[in-house]
Amino acid sequence: MQGGRPPKVKRPGEYRKFYHQPDDAVILVRYHHHKEDELPPDFPGALLPMYRLLRLIDGLSAVVTRRKGRWEAKFQGTLLYIKEESSHPDYGGEYIFDPYVPPGLKKKSDDTFPETAGTG
Repeated sequence: MQGGRPPKVKRPGEYRKFYHQPDDAVILVRYHHHKEDELPPDFPGALLPMYRLLRLIDGLSAVVTRRKGRWEAKFQGTLLYIKEESSHPDYGGEYIFDPYVPPGLKKKSDDTFPETAGTG
């Protein structure tokens, strides 16, 4: 390992050794760039809500760091309403996130954004 960076290619089992984290955390890191329908059949179902949340956080960080956009979120129960502003034509708009229902993030079909929900 050079300069404190992980090796570019990891063989099975090396994630846990490198990250020194519980198996569940390693699984989430390993698969967070996979679409949900690309997850292996043995992916733990109990990790799906956290997997969806990690993908959401990864995407929102990309809004700010790579696309120079902005976002805001409001909570209502277990739902998260997200407004994204982006100069990129493929991104932006309003979304509803529910970690318990696949695929987690859905584009809003109407133009209402809850005013009574708590700000996140």
